[in-house]
Amino acid sequence: MNRTLRGLVVIGIVGIFAMVLSQQQESGFTCSPNRQVVKSGDTIYHIVRRNCTGDTQKVTDSVVDTYGSGIYVGQVIYLPTTEKCGVIPNETKETQRGC
Repeated sequence: MNRTLRGLVVIGIVGIFAMVLSQQQESGFTCSPNRQVVKSGDTIYHIVRRNCTGDTQKVTDSVVDTYGSGIYVGQVIYLPTTEKCGVIPNETKETQRGC
């Protein structure tokens, strides 16, 4: 194998590794602050987009799984701060535990 071909193979492998690594990093998320009081006109989607970065679809899915899709003005909801720190509601769905 000549030197030029080996160089191209190495560049290709490094490029693929970089793409995989960037996709893995984008699959996570962070949210801050995690305690939110629903205001008039809010939707779960808008609350998540305002307060979270990264894979907001995962956050949205987590919040809908926890609280359902019907939120109301004045309701307190908690966003997971990271993927490892999920929301575990109590009976009134207003408590975050974990991390």
